[in-house]
Amino acid sequence: MSKAIKFYKRKDDLILQYSPRFGTENVRQELDKSGQYTIQNTFTVKPNILVDRSDRDDYVDRSEFTLEFVIATLANDYYIFDKDVLDVEINLKIHSSFGIDRSTFLANDYISIFSKVDEIVLEGDFIVGGESIDSIGYISEDEFQHLIKQFPNTYEKKIYAQARVSSLLKDRFGIRKDYESRFKEYLNKRLTSQRGTKLLPAISDYELQKYSVLHEHLTDMLNDETGYSELQWQNVIIEFILILFPKYLYAFTEAPVLDFYYKNVRSVDFILIDFDGNADIIEIKKPFNNGLVTKYGYRDNHIPLRELSGTIMQIEKYVFNLMKSGARGEKKLNDKYKDQMHNGFSIRLMNPKGIIISGRTHNLNTAQKIDLEVVKRKYNNIVDILSYDDLLNRLRNLIERFEKQN
Repeated sequence: MSKAIKFYKRKDDLILQYSPRFGTENVRQELDKSGQYTIQNTFTVKPNILVDRSDRDDYVDRSEFTLEFVIATLANDYYIFDKDVLDVEINLKIHSSFGIDRSTFLANDYISIFSKVDEIVLEGDFIVGGESIDSIGYISEDEFQHLIKQFPNTYEKKIYAQARVSSLLKDRFGIRKDYESRFKEYLNKRLTSQRGTKLLPAISDYELQKYSVLHEHLTDMLNDETGYSELQWQNVIIEFILILFPKYLYAFTEAPVLDFYYKNVRSVDFILIDFDGNADIIEIKKPFNNGLVTKYGYRDNHIPLRELSGTIMQIEKYVFNLMKSGARGEKKLNDKYKDQMHNGFSIRLMNPKGIIISGRTHNLNTAQKIDLEVVKRKYNNIVDILSYDDLLNRLRNLIERFEKQN
């Protein structure tokens, strides 16, 4: 039955060729009698679009068993379809490069695709294929093919009906099979096969390039750290943090913190705001080559160097004061940064934590690295202590991941 209709392009027209199973006579009689004839529940053809082939030599088939109808006309590289043929209100336009065939119009069991689309979308253009158009009525060829796959097939409709009937009868009768679970299992498999594995490959090239650029840039910075002032260094590193930790939407400088013991307002270099509005503190120090913990152990223990201990203490005090400030502290932060945040967004002080970016670990021995890990896990209010080598390692792992994806 699928061979009953074909499509071909002739000059500026798109032709529907119809080959009825029992010949064309019944179709011609219906056209003469009622003025129209519907093909496969989708195409309503009329005598005025019937191709007169008696004096033409540019048609595909002279057979008495075929009829040809003009269903669309080419304009600006798009075939513009006759609304009456498809019985729709939308202005259907399909790009000339699109491979038009039966599946373009009919889904399983003679479901008219554009009739269903017309029931859902507002009247207007429905443009398929071609270069991306900044229009509410545009859909790419890939998106359209995905749309077609969403139409239910015969098996899906069958098990859906079984599931609905089963849900109504299972409490009063014995049921042969668990049709509801069967339907859910089918849907899960179908959706996973159609959509679940295509996203990561589509973005892997972009992600690989992004993280490679970041890794190269950070390496260059570490090789030339003296060429940056403290403020310049911090401003660049905070951009790295926003990319490597996408949970954070904003990074604000000179954040006010109410000090309840000294009755004044202190200033935090950087405060991070996540997608829920929760605030965390970050301290960014320029790297120093002698590491983060002492070179020589005290009773076989490598203790934090003074700069790291001081930074930890500083963050602990900031967190303490932020928590004590409560609603007053939140208001002060929101008043200061409201013009830098999108509408309706606000900062909250819900158990803020600290992040420290400091030092290098590439020259630490195994014992020093183990003791540094103990230090990292010791402080409740410090969510992470990261060296610049930790940042490089994260970038390298991300790069290798996306290289493998390719």
